[in-house]
Order: sequence, then C-alpha cells, then structure tokens
Amino acid sequence: MPFLTVLQRDALIPKQFIIPSLLLGLTTGAEGGGLTLPIHGVRSLERGGAFIAGAEDADALWSNPGGLAHLAGDRKQALLFDVALVYQPVEHERLDPSGAAFPVVTNQQPSALVPALAGALGIGDKLVIAGGLSSPTMTFHRYATDGAQRYASVGLDGSRFVSITVGAAYRVSDRLRIGASLSNFVTSTKLAVVAN
Repeated sequence: MPFLTVLQRDALIPKQFIIPSLLLGLTTGAEGGGLTLPIHGVRSLERGGAFIAGAEDADALWSNPGGLAHLAGDRKQALLFDVALVYQPVEHERLDPSGAAFPVVTNQQPSALVPALAGALGIGDKLVIAGGLSSPTMTFHRYATDGAQRYASVGLDGSRFVSITVGAAYRVSDRLRIGASLSNFVTSTKLAVVAN
C-alpha cells in the first residue's frame, strides 16, 4: 500500500498550477479601442520596449535618461532622428439590443508617421544635457459620420500631440550613471463628434 500512495502523490498536479490553469480556461476575448505604445524611437519600438538597459544614445532621453551618460565627453554630440509607421486598422461591428448586426465600421485613417528628434551634448567628462521632440506612438481615427459606430467621436483629423523633453545625465563612475528627464505634453485637438 505505501507504494500506491507514493505513486498517487507523485501523479498529483501541484495546486499552484491548477488555479491559474482554471482561470486561463475561463477567459474570453478582450476588445478595446485605440492603441498607444508607451515608447519612443525606432530602436525601442523594434525591441518591443525592451530597450531600457541598452539605451546609450540620444534615444535614452525617453526610456532611460541615465543612459545619456554613455555620451559623456567634452563636446561629444549625438543626434537622433527617426520616423516610425504605426498601422492600426480597426473594424467594429455593433450589435443592437436584439443581437442584430449593424454594418461594419472601418477606421478610414489607419496609419500615421510618428517622428522623434533628440540631441545630446557632453559637457566636460561626466555631464550630458539633452533635449527632444516626439509624438506619441499612436494613430488617429476617422469614421463616417453616418456610420454605425457606438461612440460619438468620429475623427481626430488635424490634431497634434507633441512631447517636449529635456534631460541630463551624470557619469558617477564607469559602472554608475544617473539621469533625469522632464517632459511637457502639448496638444492641439480637433475632435469631430456626431450628436444624435
């Protein structure tokens, strides 16, 4: 009998796997609107935001200001200019309370070019100052005014979103760098709405 008990005990699935497995099995699809990626620059975007530890150029201004200190050196300069293409096609099929489907609504402005510009300047052997302009990594939306979309917002054409960022970094030692940045988000919004 002890042999059977040992086999049964080894065959049991640990509790820490049962509950998460059940919870994952109960999930359903999630839907939402809009996409904004909290990253700047093509290098960071291509790595899915996993750029923090490797930030060693002017792109570090947004992701890890301490990384700017890699540019320390009297009058050492760095300039970054990049443009990312964000493509986000959206289709929405609205259902009325009885379950009947309205015509499919499609985003008529699914892509946007997202620029970023940053510069850094080494002052002495340890200090670096930097500044940059960027736009959030996102697209705008535009829908037909007579469409079956659920919300009244039908467009953001002509809107502008710009982040103005300044930062500084200091190389304490070859293994320790500190930095900070400050951003100001400036917007000019042109929102088109439909009122029923």
